[in-house]
Amino acid sequence: PVQKVWQELKTCEAMVFCSEWYEGFPMTIIEAMATGTPVLCADIGNHASIVKESGCGVVYKNRAVADFLSAMERLSADRENIRKKAIAVYNSCYTPKANYEQLKKIYEEVTKNRCGQSE
Repeated sequence: PVQKVWQELKTCEAMVFCSEWYEGFPMTIIEAMATGTPVLCADIGNHASIVKESGCGVVYKNRAVADFLSAMERLSADRENIRKKAIAVYNSCYTPKANYEQLKKIYEEVTKNRCGQSE
């Protein structure tokens, strides 16, 4: 259950997202943000973009062990700031309420433009 996952994530120093797939929008990263758990991930796919743009973790060069170790050190040295950023980004962008507001704006814009009321 998701509640159990979140409880476990809260106890972690970081979550290593080691997928080599080009994930669309990995919920595990969002779950880590919600718990304030920094993310360590490879520099491929959308997950790297999410981590870089949000500041919720550290990105390393895919399959580069030395860079992975360096990324772990950077994350460890700045863990508290990364943790705070992760929670802030989750609260402002990914809560159910924030998502509802974003979706509502999209629908309002689409229906306004469709009805010939574009700006």
